[in-house]
Amino acid sequence: ALNNLLVKEGVRANLKAFNLTLATNLQASEHSKYIIIDQEKAYVTDQNIQDKPMTEIGKGYNWYGLTVKLEGDVVKGLMEVFKHSWNTSEVVNLVNEREELEVNPQTGRYFKRAKDVVKAWRSGELDGKIILAYSEPWKNTFIRRIFLRSPDDLRDLDVKLIRSAQREIKIITPNLSHLRVIWAIADALKRGVKVRILLSKDFNEEINLYLHPENVGDNIKSLITLKLLAGDKIKNLEVRWYSNDGKKPEEGNLVRTSHAKYLSVDGEVASFGSLNQDTVSFKISRETNVVIFGREEVSRLEDKFFKQVWDRSIPQPMEELPSPGSYFAKAYLKTIKSLLRRLKYSKG
Repeated sequence: ALNNLLVKEGVRANLKAFNLTLATNLQASEHSKYIIIDQEKAYVTDQNIQDKPMTEIGKGYNWYGLTVKLEGDVVKGLMEVFKHSWNTSEVVNLVNEREELEVNPQTGRYFKRAKDVVKAWRSGELDGKIILAYSEPWKNTFIRRIFLRSPDDLRDLDVKLIRSAQREIKIITPNLSHLRVIWAIADALKRGVKVRILLSKDFNEEINLYLHPENVGDNIKSLITLKLLAGDKIKNLEVRWYSNDGKKPEEGNLVRTSHAKYLSVDGEVASFGSLNQDTVSFKISRETNVVIFGREEVSRLEDKFFKQVWDRSIPQPMEELPSPGSYFAKAYLKTIKSLLRRLKYSKG
């Protein structure tokens, strides 16, 4: 229907529909969200083109998120990302043989490793620059997803940015569940780095209820784990639940909740786009983010985006979290029940 509508308006359009099982059944998924227009400008966003975030726009009920307009050389890089995604996609099987697609900076350089991006940032080479960070889903084999590390790409870049933090980290994500991210945050807290995390309450909670050695679980379990890892340095952490009205957290994944994904480090670099800080994004999905460098650029972004939503959201005192023993037992029971539901669903 969308393809026909675009053609009717005189727009050349190519659409592919993917026949996928649920991401929670460990099938690869396309999670990137961007639109390229005439190969001259692009919009990178964390919003889906679907009923929940789109139907109530203008009424104060739509999902909260961030969309940025890009122009210039970075659009050419994004077009290459699109071509790669298109050429490695089929109607039934999303992923063919894995291709290498490196992080593509606006400077024209290519970075093969995430640590080289961090090094270039710390040296000042990337001040005022924009790069595209791209991650590929694992080849469609169970063993590779379960037992091997994520490739050295967008996901590794976010972890290395967190590990390089010296003063402050700010994160917005619907879900926080990936163990490598939680370890990196805990290590930052121990170094005295101030960390602020804004989460969405019960947003697609069941997606994070599956068995995986790098998956911690739902947001409460992840916060408890973070508290255990950080020890007395947990005092350096502030956590809030997204709120639309400043009075109560929004719950679930319906209208008015937050679908935003954002990471900033030391007020000098910010990463945003489709990547959640959860295991589905880190181990299964194809993701695309924009990463900007420079104090002035990041400061404008944080004033317009992070600060206003942080100020109206609801604090989660860490001392009021449930005890680990009782909550972990309940969480594992929920995971087993969720697994049984998915097995029943997959059998039809």
